[in-house]
Amino acid sequence: MKLTLFLFLLLSLGILSSCSTAVDSASSNKNPEYVYQGAGIEQYFLPELPVWANFSVLAACRRTNTLRYLNFENLRKSYSLTYDEIIHFQNMFNRKLTQFKKNNPTAPLYLKDEAYIFNNAYQLLIGGSRDFLVPNYKNVSLIWIDPYLNKKQSIKSILNNEQVLSGFPILVSSCLDSFEIEEYVIKNKLDQFGVRYIGSEMFAPYGESFELGTMFSLNFEKILNDKKINLFAPYRPDHFKGKMNFIKR
Repeated sequence: MKLTLFLFLLLSLGILSSCSTAVDSASSNKNPEYVYQGAGIEQYFLPELPVWANFSVLAACRRTNTLRYLNFENLRKSYSLTYDEIIHFQNMFNRKLTQFKKNNPTAPLYLKDEAYIFNNAYQLLIGGSRDFLVPNYKNVSLIWIDPYLNKKQSIKSILNNEQVLSGFPILVSSCLDSFEIEEYVIKNKLDQFGVRYIGSEMFAPYGESFELGTMFSLNFEKILNDKKINLFAPYRPDHFKGKMNFIKR
């Protein structure tokens, strides 16, 4: 409880400091280049979590990859983005950031590099591009894999279940990022099921009403709009928000 409160205070301090440099939407005209030359992109990020705090209490795991979490309030003010757009933006930015680090393992990450990645992800976002593609199926099966990460057969047996296969299968983790999920799937020969992934890049401390919460959560109803969602997990996780049918597995 104390750790959760500390993370909440850490994120809150970041927002208070960033608000002092927020760019007014009328003056920025939603032009990213103006922002970079003026106040800078740091106002659109929450403070980085220290390594010791980079874990999920709800999923009982420590993350190996450090993510950058976006400041939803400032992005909404400057760019008039919706909750689901910012979730996709955060996902795209972090995936591009991870790829940059893999391609430049010994190079330092300069602000200009972050600004370029930010701008590139934003341009793709407003152009309609998404890294996570919503399946063109009415029924969707979410499989929360965190409790089974050390139990290969459990995930495979869940994916083989007829009820799970009645919807498009999506593996979800707040421990692993999307690249790590993909590596896990290939390593454990789960790619035969044609699954898609929602990784830790899409979880955020903000809710759909742009309020800052005390956990990293995701409203799946907003991301999987108009879908019938079945969640398969050993218990209903608190950080899975939105209307869905929980099925214990």
